[in-house]
Amino acid sequence: MRYNPAIKDKFERRGGERIAELLRLKPLKGYDPVRYDTAWGNKTLIGLYRCVERIVNDQRHAFHSYTYDCKQKARKEKQCLIETSQE
Repeated sequence: MRYNPAIKDKFERRGGERIAELLRLKPLKGYDPVRYDTAWGNKTLIGLYRCVERIVNDQRHAFHSYTYDCKQKARKEKQCLIETSQE
């Protein structure tokens, strides 16, 4: 399947509509295309979607990094306990 930017834009625009609705954002007057005011500046529907997507992905990456670090620490502690019990 070939990449089609129009389909991606349509998907992101619909996601932006849902986010704006969920957050009860009001459209700013005088902009075409419609823009919404956020703490990070005003955003189009696509920009709103991409901003939220980036936040979610950053949090997911941070969670996976934290989980990986915890697993590494647990392995080291287990190895230390094994070595200590063998002495």
